[in-house]
Amino acid sequence: RMNDIHQLMFFDDDGNNNHSDQNHMDIAKTIDEEDDMLIAAGTMFWMRYSALHVKELVSILPKVERDFTSGYVDNSGLEHTFERLFATEIALRQRRVAEIAPAPQVVAMYFPQFHHVPENDEFWGKGFTEWTLLKPMDLDNLRKPLPVEEGGLGFYDLMEKESRKAQADVAKSHGVNGFIYYHYWFSGSHAPPNHVVMQQIPEQMLLDGEPNLPFAFSW
Repeated sequence: RMNDIHQLMFFDDDGNNNHSDQNHMDIAKTIDEEDDMLIAAGTMFWMRYSALHVKELVSILPKVERDFTSGYVDNSGLEHTFERLFATEIALRQRRVAEIAPAPQVVAMYFPQFHHVPENDEFWGKGFTEWTLLKPMDLDNLRKPLPVEEGGLGFYDLMEKESRKAQADVAKSHGVNGFIYYHYWFSGSHAPPNHVVMQQIPEQMLLDGEPNLPFAFSW
């Protein structure tokens, strides 16, 4: 069927090549076996305009459009014929068919603590943060935040806009494309009235724009 479409596009009823490029091959005579046919991975691809043969495609559409399938089918539709035709013809003309996999995007999990929250003040003592536990520890191989004076973030307070901006700068410089914020929702007798805990940092991010990176929520 691919050969039939190709013949309609480039050859007249007598088998003469109608294309301005007289070296345009008779694809039916070029392909020996079905294995010679190609299909681009995922069946979605970019093509150069010159390789698409727009004029020829438009000219045959009235003849073939009734053969396109209605709805979705896995295979054997006219649309699948075109998918194979484009890639196969390009390869047979010694042009390159390249597959480009989408690059993975690196994101980091973001814990919205490291600032004073009423719940920690109530249960752990006023002013408690995760830094409260880390600062006094003195253990072998324990890593603490690099001081700001040495180019690090230090024992930051996330309610400070500049601290969150510095996080974004570090993330961008190391190929991190976004943050995924932990979102906490509590129930039970000790839960706050609105059930939300440690929501201040995402709310501040939405208000002042820092860290200025794409984001999502995990809960």
